[in-house]
Amino acid sequence: LKTKGTRGFHGSRRNKANDNVDQTIDKLNSWLDAHKENKEVMTKKLRELQDQSQNMHSKVLALNNEATVLFSSAAYFLNM
Repeated sequence: LKTKGTRGFHGSRRNKANDNVDQTIDKLNSWLDAHKENKEVMTKKLRELQDQSQNMHSKVLALNNEATVLFSSAAYFLNM
């Protein structure tokens, strides 16, 4: 994108065009860095939520098993 050689823009017009390209590249790099950082944060949070989901799933299964045992015990005592 930058002007090179002796053809095309000359002097201050060339410098101004090159400065605009540099500013655009800097802004794009800044956005890219922010995007990468956001992606890393979101990936980490997603992993945390997946771990929490698995943990809660295990707890629900354990509570369900405990409830089944309690209902079986209650049914046994009611039938005595």
